[in-house]
Amino acid sequence: VNQGSDTISGFRYAGNGHLSALAGSTRGLTPNPTGGITDAAQIQFTQDGSTLLVTEKASNTLDTFAVRGGYAGSAVAHASAGAVPYGFDLDNRGHAIVSEASGSASSYAVGRRGLATVSPAVVDTQAAACWLVVARGNAYVVNAASGTISRYAVAKDGALTLTAAVAATTGPGGTDAALSADQRFL
Repeated sequence: VNQGSDTISGFRYAGNGHLSALAGSTRGLTPNPTGGITDAAQIQFTQDGSTLLVTEKASNTLDTFAVRGGYAGSAVAHASAGAVPYGFDLDNRGHAIVSEASGSASSYAVGRRGLATVSPAVVDTQAAACWLVVARGNAYVVNAASGTISRYAVAKDGALTLTAAVAATTGPGGTDAALSADQRFL
């Protein structure tokens, strides 16, 4: 994600760890209807590599790009189900689970034609829900301003249920989250 220019660009990853620019791969994000930048937050491929998803905080938009032959097509805009979509992860069935900095999370079915809302914004009562990871049927949201982690159950159809507004405390300012390889530790 090239935040300042509201574009995305592709790179090839070589077995030796080197990255090289993918010629002709730069694509524009959908313009912010209110003007200014979209303030893109995260980019990720679906598990099968057929779709690329980008969250845009300032425009309250999720962009999808169909991927063919290693290249992203044009952006297709989808209105976010909650305000200020930020981090996201995909569950093992391909649903996009998205945190919203307004203090909620939502979920979407991802298909060839884009996104369909499964759960609209489910409030977690915490402040600045930023980063999110999915593991073992749960979504964990890092609430940067609250210094907490919220937990949501993710149903087989992608529906969300808040199971703990405060599942853990982190201290103020948590800015990222990742899982251990065995998905036992956040």
